[in-house]
Amino acid sequence: MQETSSRFVSFSTILPPDPPKIFKPLLETLGRIVGGSPNVFVGHDEIVSETLREAGISEFVVDSGSEIGWNRDRVRSTVMDAFRNGTDAQSTFPLFKMGTAPDSWGLTAAGASAVDPERLKGKNLTSAFLDARIVSTGGINGKFMKGLRAAVGSKLQLSAAIGIVDDHVQTCLMRLVQRDSLRERILSGMRIPDGQIASYAVRSAFNDCRDSGTEPVARAMCGARTERERDRDVNVYAPVTTRLAWRRAEVGADEFDDFDVVDTTPGSLDVLSFNEIMDGLESIAHANHPDAALEIVEIFRTRAEGLPLPRVSPVVAAKIKDCVKKAAHGGLLKGLDGADMVAVFRC
Repeated sequence: MQETSSRFVSFSTILPPDPPKIFKPLLETLGRIVGGSPNVFVGHDEIVSETLREAGISEFVVDSGSEIGWNRDRVRSTVMDAFRNGTDAQSTFPLFKMGTAPDSWGLTAAGASAVDPERLKGKNLTSAFLDARIVSTGGINGKFMKGLRAAVGSKLQLSAAIGIVDDHVQTCLMRLVQRDSLRERILSGMRIPDGQIASYAVRSAFNDCRDSGTEPVARAMCGARTERERDRDVNVYAPVTTRLAWRRAEVGADEFDDFDVVDTTPGSLDVLSFNEIMDGLESIAHANHPDAALEIVEIFRTRAEGLPLPRVSPVVAAKIKDCVKKAAHGGLLKGLDGADMVAVFRC
């Protein structure tokens, strides 16, 4: 009997769910018990037991001394850690709060909104998080927003020089809200530090710059079309001017240098709207493969600009092919022939 049992892994060696996995069942359970209302508090013993049932693991929880099942004290500790992660002691966007009575738990106004989306009044959790973060750090010119501007300005010095850093930051926040990008992190009780939002802002700003570089009118007017475009297109665009005047500080106020800025090689605008295609592919990537969406979009844009592709793992390559397939079936790539499809979107 001893020999037979040793062939199997003891149940006690299988780790129980961690706090992020428990967080959403805890939120839903607490919301149900307090009727979805903020600042209503109940004893945590009842909440812990109901949370384990909500998570579907109560039948695996056992008292000390059993080799089959998860130790009750350990699992209860996990639920308590999940609750703590959602309070203002750990989170910049707390959903939970302690009551005045010992060991009593309740929801904040944000937690009640997460349980009942109708309370968000047309917003989503990402929007509520960003609003709260901006207000709590001093408003539009407070610490949080200054941090985003500083991060973008340090990485994109030309954008800082021409005064479009704020545009980049606002575009990033708009994209986050449109996709409700922070929702899963919020509902897992995970920390969302300002530095993480700043990194999103920098990546979004890079995308803005690539959008400007791949926009057909901008490329044609600035003489920045690719060799392939110049060879393929017919000349349907005549620029108004082919010279740019630039006053240097060391010359007089009425003295200017000028130089050619428009490529006069016969050619025209691309018949395809790369912005539209890229936006569509970005949406498909975030909808179907959120874990790798940023990398997928980066690869799409790199290929669209005619640059060499980085090395891609087989897993990511499969996700990219899936996105292209969904884009083709959805009509997003209508107008591309087979050669274009392979040349522009092959990974």
